[in-house]
Amino acid sequence: MQKSKLGLDFEKVKHAKEVARRIADDVQHFVEGYSTVAVERTLCRLLGIDGIDANEVPLPNVLVNSLKEKGVLEYCILLLLHKEPSYASDIMPLLKPVSNRRP
Repeated sequence: MQKSKLGLDFEKVKHAKEVARRIADDVQHFVEGYSTVAVERTLCRLLGIDGIDANEVPLPNVLVNSLKEKGVLEYCILLLLHKEPSYASDIMPLLKPVSNRRP
């Protein structure tokens, strides 16, 4: 059995992690029901995604519409950027393929 240098009770730590996981799951379930196109566009703007595409459509709209078309909008833009940090460091190259389309 592993011993704690800090005198921690590993059973209590295990219990705390389980409680935290259940809370996080409940919060995630709640949030998933409220993620809308408007919320996601607002989050994009808060992340600094700005400008328009070749059709003069705001880039937050372009990105969110693209995610919606791919069926991944419900995962939330923040979670998608968290899972793929390179998107967060330079989002504009990610937008180029979807922003150059003509209606």
